[in-house]
Amino acid sequence: MYTPNISTINSTSTNVVLSKANFKVLKFISETHRSTTIFGFGAKAAAVASARAKMFAKAKMQGSQAIINEHVEIKLTVTYALFIVIYNVTVSGTLIEFTE
Repeated sequence: MYTPNISTINSTSTNVVLSKANFKVLKFISETHRSTTIFGFGAKAAAVASARAKMFAKAKMQGSQAIINEHVEIKLTVTYALFIVIYNVTVSGTLIEFTE
């Protein structure tokens, strides 16, 4: 019987429509996490979560700051006849601060 390889990443998305530019861009922020596993089960979601947590910790957000335009890039390397799987995950975004 064929079992498909399915992975799920839970994410929360918020859309904000601004009637005027009431924010300023503080900086672009990015963090990377590398995960090496045998057979790779469950590693992708954990690697994304770890990179994202590092990014939020690095941002040190205060008050009315937020990270927008979040982007996840995953580089997958499979070695040794599909036994060892290496995930290089980079999560990046733009740190903004609302002015009003």
